[in-house]
Amino acid sequence: MSLAAFDEGTNVTLRDVRIRDSLERECMDLPEGDANRCEAGRGYGLGAYDGAVVTVEDVVVSASASVGVQVSGGRVTGSGLRVRDCPVGVNLQSLPDDYDWESEVTGVVLGGCETGIAETEMSVAEALPE
Repeated sequence: MSLAAFDEGTNVTLRDVRIRDSLERECMDLPEGDANRCEAGRGYGLGAYDGAVVTVEDVVVSASASVGVQVSGGRVTGSGLRVRDCPVGVNLQSLPDDYDWESEVTGVVLGGCETGIAETEMSVAEALPE
């Protein structure tokens, strides 16, 4: 995961940012259920989770190993988001009732992704415990 925002009250603004080559992390030899253990390799470029808001302006996410942008319980807003060369460009799941991806993020360009927008359950990043 290159950038992940978690929890209500978290607001991240990205302007003129390039996120590229997000790799799958290696799994560690830790007990099942440990937040630092790898259940799925992931390789996500940008994620908004559990009430967090990420605002983008002219952001490019490219060559993520799995998903370019994942929104699960959070929000991505703004304009000028380009996602390219990822197996899944955008993954939307468990969205807030009042959130509409198409009206919240304008100027989205997806290119070279096997799947543009997936609205299926996928592995979700978790915040590390405090």
